[in-house]
Amino acid sequence: NCETSKRVNHRIHDNHFHDCQVNSASSNGIVHYNCNECAQSSNLIMENNIFEKNKGRFAAFYIEAVRALDIKFENNSIQNNDPGAGSYLCGFNFKGTYTQNHIFTMINNKFINNTCSSPYGGGIGFWTQNKESSASNTGKIFKFEFIDCLFEGNRANYSPNKECVNGNGGAVQIGYSATTAITSPFFKRCTFLRALSISVAAPFGIEDCVFNDNTANINPTENYTYGGGAICYRPDDIKEGGFPKSEIYNISNSTFRGNTANNAHAIYVG
Repeated sequence: NCETSKRVNHRIHDNHFHDCQVNSASSNGIVHYNCNECAQSSNLIMENNIFEKNKGRFAAFYIEAVRALDIKFENNSIQNNDPGAGSYLCGFNFKGTYTQNHIFTMINNKFINNTCSSPYGGGIGFWTQNKESSASNTGKIFKFEFIDCLFEGNRANYSPNKECVNGNGGAVQIGYSATTAITSPFFKRCTFLRALSISVAAPFGIEDCVFNDNTANINPTENYTYGGGAICYRPDDIKEGGFPKSEIYNISNSTFRGNTANNAHAIYVG
């Protein structure tokens, strides 16, 4: 918990966080980084870490900052985690301090064999917030990039008891709730084996990516009219908040092979 007003440089590197449990419902993350007062030019580096077989609320890590902290998140492996019912795995809370001029980039990270049952977030239990609080009706769109990342063998569990559209995005689900829908995601040179569900109020892009053997199967007992074995883009699914729907997207130079769904084996837009 960083409360200094000075410029700080923090580095978390070459660790193996495994078989850990976040016990309290109000606690966040095996690694919880909270930069409350650090100067705007401060830096956080997280690299060469392994997060494995962890459980609980934001079981791997939770990063929050009240200033536009420069973060390098590179060469980490998030693998074999099952955080438990309703729990996310990875959390980023920028509290409204990031703007369209800020880009958060994750480079050369691996997400392998994770299973999540969170309301949103897909198989890697991915959650973002760029509002002052989750109850706020205002927030700032910012860009979140995945570069050279691998998504393999992740699973988003479907639960018939939740009101939200869950079980989407074997690798990543971004959007649907007003909190997460103001993220502008961009994927470049990423490989997906189990893939994407996107419902955002911001532009998104996919470039030079590979989608192999992905399957859209939200609920095996019901015949959904939409699908998208590799990519499912549904801007009208944003649940709340009154944000405008994004009609801007670009999917280019990508390879789709062996993907299946009830409707649109590769890409569904609707």
